[in-house]
Amino acid sequence: FQFALSQAETTLTTEPNNKAAIENKETLNSEMIAFEKRHGNREDIEDVIVKKRREHYEEKLEADGFNYDAWFDLSRLEEAEGNIENAREVYERAIANAPPLMEKRFWRRYIYLWISYAVFEELQAKNPERARAVYKECLHMIPHKEFTFGKIWLMAAQLEVRDFQCFRMLFCCLVSNLYGMGWAGMQLQSQSEQC
Repeated sequence: FQFALSQAETTLTTEPNNKAAIENKETLNSEMIAFEKRHGNREDIEDVIVKKRREHYEEKLEADGFNYDAWFDLSRLEEAEGNIENAREVYERAIANAPPLMEKRFWRRYIYLWISYAVFEELQAKNPERARAVYKECLHMIPHKEFTFGKIWLMAAQLEVRDFQCFRMLFCCLVSNLYGMGWAGMQLQSQSEQC
């Protein structure tokens, strides 16, 4: 099945409007799924289903790149798969589709994509620096003379507060380890008691 599907993909890249090749690929996909369901193990079945869902979302996005709901679905799928690089690539592709009209109602879902991307970077990828860069770029993209979004400002500020608290805790741990090292340790300990 894999070889036949790769041959169908090759045919479609050389002849994208070949209806017979499109039907052949769809038939092969459905037959492969049926085969995997009958004879495959759980991981193989899940892989096939994820691949089918991914193709479905990609088709939706080919038809309309501004379908932010499809972008959300695809990004959640990639996040659930656990591949951080694929999820980042999906988010980068999604945020490249800025709304063409300068009306707040068209930008709302787009801004939620940015927020989802920043939260992903901070919590799943464990990269607060990259999350900070995402917030900064989002704030740069918003046409503030026309409208703004308070939620993005609040979330960016909350990231800074969380990051500062981590720095403060690290500083306090460092000071507590330095206590007892003479005058400098005493000075640092008096400052750390304020933590």
